[in-house]
Amino acid sequence: MTSQFRVCFLPFSRFQIGCRGAIRTPVREVIEGAIRARALEITIDSGPWPCDFSGARSVKVRVPAAGAPALTPQLPQPAGRHVAAAELKPNELQDLADVVGDIVKAAVGHTLTFRVEIELQGTNENAADAVSKINKSLKGVSSTFLMQ
Repeated sequence: MTSQFRVCFLPFSRFQIGCRGAIRTPVREVIEGAIRARALEITIDSGPWPCDFSGARSVKVRVPAAGAPALTPQLPQPAGRHVAAAELKPNELQDLADVVGDIVKAAVGHTLTFRVEIELQGTNENAADAVSKINKSLKGVSSTFLMQ
């Protein structure tokens, strides 16, 4: 059984932040972050998300069922922002490394950012040792790139 939640925007939200014409509230920021992190998913019978205050009543989110793929809708990108995202296998990451130079050349005159996340899953007692070895390798890439 999964829990379902309704989205509620409080009318006295004075912490609104302008973001390229859209009103962004702390509630919206948290929900969007939880959806991106796959901690929440939009239900099939939900109203559209993101939405304005008047549409929030029809939005339904839930904690994803264990093992079920999350229903993560594509959030709209700000104008001029283009993103490519994928889960890569080690060999695919090597293929990406081979074409980074081509990507950088194609992006001349634009701001190009790479965001990388490495996830290690496992419950055995050797996980701490694996994390230590991985961090030793990551230290050669960037001092801020560490697995926790």
